[in-house]
Amino acid sequence: MPDHEMEVHLKDLLVSHLTSPHFIRDEEERLRVCAESGFVPETDRHAVVIVQIERWSSVFESAAQRHEASKHHFFLLQNMLHELIGRENQSIEAEKDYQMVCLVNVHPRWETFCSDLSEQLHEMMEVLETEFDVSVTIAVSEQVEGLSALPEAYQQAREALWYNSYLELEQQILFYGEMYDEKYPMIKSDLTVLDKKLITKLQLLDTDGVKYVLHEMIDREFIQSRPTVKILRTRLGGICCKILDALEEYKDILGDDFYYQLNPAPQIIEARTLSELTGNMDEIFDAISRKRNAAVQEPKPQWVDKMAAYIDEHYMDENLGLTEVSAVFGITPSYATRVFKQYTGRGIYETIQHVRLAAAKDLMRTDRTMKQIAQMVGYTSFLSMNRAFKKYEGTTPSRFREQ
Repeated sequence: MPDHEMEVHLKDLLVSHLTSPHFIRDEEERLRVCAESGFVPETDRHAVVIVQIERWSSVFESAAQRHEASKHHFFLLQNMLHELIGRENQSIEAEKDYQMVCLVNVHPRWETFCSDLSEQLHEMMEVLETEFDVSVTIAVSEQVEGLSALPEAYQQAREALWYNSYLELEQQILFYGEMYDEKYPMIKSDLTVLDKKLITKLQLLDTDGVKYVLHEMIDREFIQSRPTVKILRTRLGGICCKILDALEEYKDILGDDFYYQLNPAPQIIEARTLSELTGNMDEIFDAISRKRNAAVQEPKPQWVDKMAAYIDEHYMDENLGLTEVSAVFGITPSYATRVFKQYTGRGIYETIQHVRLAAAKDLMRTDRTMKQIAQMVGYTSFLSMNRAFKKYEGTTPSRFREQ
């Protein structure tokens, strides 16, 4: 094996071992293993940075090219992170579970480290986006004491990525400390009134009413008061139980065969995003309505067209989003986006993106710069517009302009 490949292999092993809770627990033994690999921490303060290449990056354009392209981009990320973080801190970088993991030995004060790192990571992301056509999301753990705490820091960074993905927040740099407040009580929000409302709808077997109340609960738990990264799993478990308990009430009426054919538990529990959870829930309740011959084709609500017009008029506002649009019309966000998508083919957030991108395409026929265009159509930066182009259009703004 060539020296370079051997070095990469050793780094992969070291990072894999140090982030595993099942590796050596003794701190002295961990230090010895690090020294043998050429990584000698100068302080006992550490952090973990994880870089995840997004699915709309060019690295995933072709399955045949994926392996070779992945190797190239991970090599690029490894070098950039080492140069970036290694300016003031010791670091070791390696690929793990199709992500680039960077273990950092923190030298300056933690607040100084985070401030400098945020600025540097934004610069790195812009280079990756514009010069290498690679979109990434980066998560940074809290500071931990000792090498034996690295598994905890690694899990924090992974949790931050999962949180961002599940709630579809699309933030680009995630600091776990900003997503977790230890003073926040580990309890669910008060759903007493909605619980009573749900019971009433279930007693009446009002399927559409049950579905709407569950949407209200989801909005209360995840959108109106966004949970911290630790509380998300608690609230998610609670809402999944409420959905499945509500569905259980229909089992006797529908019959076991039909109920088990719906197979609701995996669809609810294994949903990868909040929108997938609500979508699966709606499909199950709609199937129940059809079975009970209760599904009446309702006319399109008047607010759908009004909402579309509102987005057309206000897309330039960078704060415009699902919550803001639905609040204008007094409709719960998850229900609003479901009905809106039913009649338009796109959810509210997707519609905002497509309206902004359409406006950006028109402006690209002018001599305005990309940064000016991004600001004019409601994006906070050119980087945000660049990511949106790649995700929804399959190309970059620069490439589109050249066509």
